[in-house]
Amino acid sequence: MIEWQWSSFADLAVADLYEMLALRQQVFVLEQTCLYPDIDGLDPGAHHLLGWHTVDGKRELAATLRCLAPGAKYDEMSLGRVVTSPSTRGTGLGRELVAQGIAC
Repeated sequence: MIEWQWSSFADLAVADLYEMLALRQQVFVLEQTCLYPDIDGLDPGAHHLLGWHTVDGKRELAATLRCLAPGAKYDEMSLGRVVTSPSTRGTGLGRELVAQGIAC
């Protein structure tokens, strides 16, 4: 079961921010070898959705995305930095993550 957490950048706990950036780095930079700056200056103005699950009694980040307000990057609201952890792929979590993001 996934525990969904919406947070503004300022309200993210330091440990949660670290987990979010580490997952994005693992997937976008290392796995997908996308050579662009993941940390692009838009995170501080975004709302972040984090999906947590428990594995062997430990809380782990399973998925995350950011929601940008209209005008922050595009004329309309946009979702970006959509990522699921490699261990959760194929479970439908990505669809659930995007549905949660659209509902924001």
